[in-house]
Amino acid sequence: MLRYTLLLAVSLLLISSAAAQIAPPARLNVSVQGGVIRNLQPEDLRQPLYTLYPEVQIASRLFPLADAISLQGGLHWGYWGDRVHEYKVPDHKWQPHLIAYSHSSHIAGARFYVVPTKIPLVSLSLFSGLSWHFVSGDYVGGFSTCLDIPPSRCDDAIPPSDYHDYPPSDYHDRFKAWEAGLRVAVPLGNRLAVTTEVQKYIHRSIVERNPHKSQLAYKLGLSFGLF
Repeated sequence: MLRYTLLLAVSLLLISSAAAQIAPPARLNVSVQGGVIRNLQPEDLRQPLYTLYPEVQIASRLFPLADAISLQGGLHWGYWGDRVHEYKVPDHKWQPHLIAYSHSSHIAGARFYVVPTKIPLVSLSLFSGLSWHFVSGDYVGGFSTCLDIPPSRCDDAIPPSDYHDYPPSDYHDRFKAWEAGLRVAVPLGNRLAVTTEVQKYIHRSIVERNPHKSQLAYKLGLSFGLF
């Protein structure tokens, strides 16, 4: 059964590749992808570190850049939310220097793909770009009594029952990030392809409450050629 499935898959790839060479190139490509992204939760809070991430992108047609290499540009938008609703105390003890937030973020930006045009059956490309991350943090739990106390004395800080200050508030932040990644597209028809991407966001500006320097994303989706 596996042998016949592989034969069918190879046949479909050969037919779709031939059809794609006959058809005129699309002026625009729309891709819809879904996957996971590393969220902004610290590892010591025992919360899930990866979150579902859907994304939509509109990209231009391929423009020749050099011999056997083309360039493609695109605009994209995505959204994720980690759905954290409670503060989990690490190691079953109170650590007053840890503050828990439930994060969500809109991500919008531009990418440029460098695509080799003489690789059969698949389209393998490298891409980079710049994106803006609009982050919202909803306070879930924890206290900040250790912010001005040396780490060696943090355990001697006042317990939550004696903490009379106001808890941290919700916040909104915005920062920029460089993007870099690898994309593989497998054609399935005239102007249809399955795409998968591995991507890294390298933060250019880091806010104090989000000290992460980078985020990883893994995506799988479909690309449609228009016009």
